[in-house]
Amino acid sequence: VNLLREYEINEIGVTLQYLPEEIQSYFGEGRKFGVNLRYFVEDAPLGTAGSVKNAASFLDETFIVISGDALTDCDLREAFDFHREKGALATLVLTTVTCPLEYGVVMTNKEGKITRFLEKPGWGEVFSDTVNTGIYILEPKILEYIEPGKMVDFSKDLYPRLLAAGKPLYAFITKGYWCDVGTIDAYLQAHYDLLEGETRLSFPGTETAPGVWVGSGTEIDPASEITPPVVIGENCVIGRGARIGPLTVLGREVRVAEGASVKRSVIWDYARVGEGSALRGTVIGTGARIKAGAALFEGSAVGDRTVVGEKSVVKSGVKIWPEKWLEKGTKLRTSLVWGNYTRPCVFGSRGISGDLNTEVGTEFAGRLGAALGSVASAPASPARLSLSTDGNPATQMVKHAVLAGLMSVGAKVVDFGNSILPVHRFGIRALHLKGGIHISHQGGEKASLRFLNEQGADYSRGEQRKVEGIMSREEYRLAALDRITAPEYVPDLNHSYLNYVLGFLDQDICRRARIRVVVN
Repeated sequence: VNLLREYEINEIGVTLQYLPEEIQSYFGEGRKFGVNLRYFVEDAPLGTAGSVKNAASFLDETFIVISGDALTDCDLREAFDFHREKGALATLVLTTVTCPLEYGVVMTNKEGKITRFLEKPGWGEVFSDTVNTGIYILEPKILEYIEPGKMVDFSKDLYPRLLAAGKPLYAFITKGYWCDVGTIDAYLQAHYDLLEGETRLSFPGTETAPGVWVGSGTEIDPASEITPPVVIGENCVIGRGARIGPLTVLGREVRVAEGASVKRSVIWDYARVGEGSALRGTVIGTGARIKAGAALFEGSAVGDRTVVGEKSVVKSGVKIWPEKWLEKGTKLRTSLVWGNYTRPCVFGSRGISGDLNTEVGTEFAGRLGAALGSVASAPASPARLSLSTDGNPATQMVKHAVLAGLMSVGAKVVDFGNSILPVHRFGIRALHLKGGIHISHQGGEKASLRFLNEQGADYSRGEQRKVEGIMSREEYRLAALDRITAPEYVPDLNHSYLNYVLGFLDQDICRRARIRVVVN
């Protein structure tokens, strides 16, 4: 879209079939990109030419077709002038490549007229190193040769037919950069080419040192090591001793922890890279979490919101689909496509622990609250359950999410405010509650949720399984609106606990022995 706008091509028709809502939602009418967009959505795939025929109402003059999955700085004006000069019905923009096996090969005569096509040849069939880029300049008359509503491909069907009929098809060989980013390897190579200056495309951010572009709000520890060329997005945090680059791109709000090493990799927005982890030639999706000591190798790819466990190893070329969970110490040698992405065992030896805003985020905490309330409550008798935190702002955030989940299933919540775990245990017994959750900060970015039963003791493995079962089946007993009640606050529980403890103290002995005791 930026390339078209650069050449003052502002009226753009977009042909869509797969996930059209995603494209339409992102681009809208095109105003924020300085163009006007119209969408033509196919109910069933029509092929590269059939999809253009589907947009025939939009195409009333010479027009350009350009693939959405190519990165290029092709001189479109030069190609257009060549098309007009030759009087072509269709002009194909070609480029030279070292390995033409994945592309349509095209042969021309001295005048640039096309004489032969071959789609994705074997080595024994290769007769040229000029391949089809999928960029075409076409006259509207070409639409007459495309049957409406049918699957028709430009290079496989339409162009060979027009060539056999003697129609004027020409080829323009671009001197600009072009890369089809349809594979992980090509996607990474496109980034390397950009960083090494192979294109005219510019970078976001400010060049703070030669070959180092950094977005606003980013914090880079002075003890980290940045090796150009590197692009680091806005509001990133690079920890002490971390090593970034060369040939690395970080999106917005990426966190790279202490001692991590990232080379020749592309990391999307909001991802987290744990302490001492090593990333080499990999692609990390939005919001993914690479935990401490993990290692990922060349050509691997990790989908959005996937968690790679501590000290796990992802071998070269392995791809992990979105929203998966790789347990600690896993050595993954084949791609992970199917299977439940959630942890098979949510609870550890002492409740649930994990990194805030990733493993223990607000959505997860809300589901935990709904699961606990569903397990503890009978259909006609909602349970009274308690909540408390250690007072840390992050754990209070988690508490509010758990509170929302408990309320959603009609549980009666008793809020103990800020306290310590023994106080919470005491409060459950003193107020005859069904149980509760205490949330505390464990240092760094970790939080812990301790599930307590009606005795104030930690949940047994059997009690934990009931909560895990409700979460995995999503069988939450959501309450009617008139059954949802406001939480009850018990702010003086700490004083009650102190008075209870002081009841065990023989104050006469203390006085006679002249012992001074401070209780807090």
